[in-house]
Amino acid sequence: MFYLRFFIISSLLFFSTTAGAFEKDVVEQALNQFEGSLETGEGFSVEGSGDTVVVSRPAEKQIRPLIDVLDFEKTDINEVLQVITQKSGIEFIVEGRPQGDITVYLYDIDVWRALEIILEVNRLAYIKEEKGVRIVSAQEYKDKYGYAFPGNRHTRIVPVVHAELETMVPELTPKKSSGGEIFVDSKFQQLILWDFPEILDSMENIIQEKDVPLETEIFNLQYIQARDLEEEIQGMLTEDLGRAEFDERANKIVVTDVLEVVEKVAQLIEQEDKKIEVLSRIQLVKINLNEEHKQGVDWEAIVSQYQKVPLQLIEGVEKKGVRQLSLGIVTNEDFEVLLDALEIVGKKEMLIYPDEKMIVNEIKELSLDAKSLSLFGEEEEPGSNVSVVSVLEGFSVQTRFLPQLLEKDVLEMKLFVKVHLVSEGERSTRSKKIKFVPEKDIVVKVNKDETIVMGGMFFEKEVSKMSRLPFFGRIPFVGSVFSHEKSLIEKNEYMIFLTPEILVEGKP
Repeated sequence: MFYLRFFIISSLLFFSTTAGAFEKDVVEQALNQFEGSLETGEGFSVEGSGDTVVVSRPAEKQIRPLIDVLDFEKTDINEVLQVITQKSGIEFIVEGRPQGDITVYLYDIDVWRALEIILEVNRLAYIKEEKGVRIVSAQEYKDKYGYAFPGNRHTRIVPVVHAELETMVPELTPKKSSGGEIFVDSKFQQLILWDFPEILDSMENIIQEKDVPLETEIFNLQYIQARDLEEEIQGMLTEDLGRAEFDERANKIVVTDVLEVVEKVAQLIEQEDKKIEVLSRIQLVKINLNEEHKQGVDWEAIVSQYQKVPLQLIEGVEKKGVRQLSLGIVTNEDFEVLLDALEIVGKKEMLIYPDEKMIVNEIKELSLDAKSLSLFGEEEEPGSNVSVVSVLEGFSVQTRFLPQLLEKDVLEMKLFVKVHLVSEGERSTRSKKIKFVPEKDIVVKVNKDETIVMGGMFFEKEVSKMSRLPFFGRIPFVGSVFSHEKSLIEKNEYMIFLTPEILVEGKP
């Protein structure tokens, strides 16, 4: 040993004469490392250049810095260190048996960051030494270096009980420092934060505010549309926490929020989702068109939202008559004027249907025929044979209505109309009915104080008219000589007017 020590000192002195004096502590360090190598049987090398000396051992065992997975559940800290040794190659120097355990799931993580997380939460620390990594208590580390392990940044594991982890990270990311890190432990439902203490406090406060029990409630609406409440419900939700889904197709609302908010939404829906009735006044008008207006009423020039809907023959032999349906909207004020103006185009006869209640979002079927309609207005002259049957003259309509509330005081009315025609001579056991239906769905939007107009349903029939000379035409036996009978084509236009009024249950 003496001779080897003498050789080293001589070598160092030789280098000092060629490259300048060595510091005493550098020489001592080299000697100590040399002696240590002899005790352990390890070799060494000494290299010098200028005033620098490097005394090195052979290359240490390769450390694998990236760990694929660490999955521990209440695992003893000593077992954890053994696993890390297997995965990374780090040799730990442990005096005694450290106390503590860890529950954590980490993946693709730097081994040193993983050690900091696992040790700090157990009030332990590590010190890198030549022979390995020494595990010490956090207090021992602080006594040695004068500051807490691992430095300015620290670890905090925060369990998340109620909230979704994925929704928390976007909230926390803007708060962390540039070097801070957030690890999502989805297996054990926790967030692992690594940052400055004051930032950790701020992020933990955010987690506590957001990690509250949430309730989810599904509200199936009966009478109003889901979109009608969207704006109001969105304004009730807890910011950055509550959420609501509005399914217009299924007409339901799904609300997720704290219990207090969900209960308030339930109260709102109970208050608003009332049975909504539509009180409908239906009137059927027949116009016996005069010669100047054989083409019928020009509805396109009169109504708004004008639609021309072709009608398709579905039963019977096609005759002259109904070919299309004209639809539109008039205000109630204009409707009164319209009824009077119809006298211009021909003789008017009007039938009314008793006020009918429809329910929003429910289909209502009505038949407009001689059994359901009543004559409205005065007879032209006493004793005339004006009746419901004579007004209809084989004309009847089967209707199906589906009212839906678009918004307050605005209805969308879906209509189906089936027109039946039976000529005068065919109303018998051998009669053949003729039926027409629209070629497309009919949808109209009607506001408060408006009336839906369905016109353009024409029915032609052949009638006989007797012309006589005054006095002579009434003489028995010879009166026929002074009389003349001729056939005429009479053209009638039928029209239906529907005036809805919205009635909300429990509201005036």
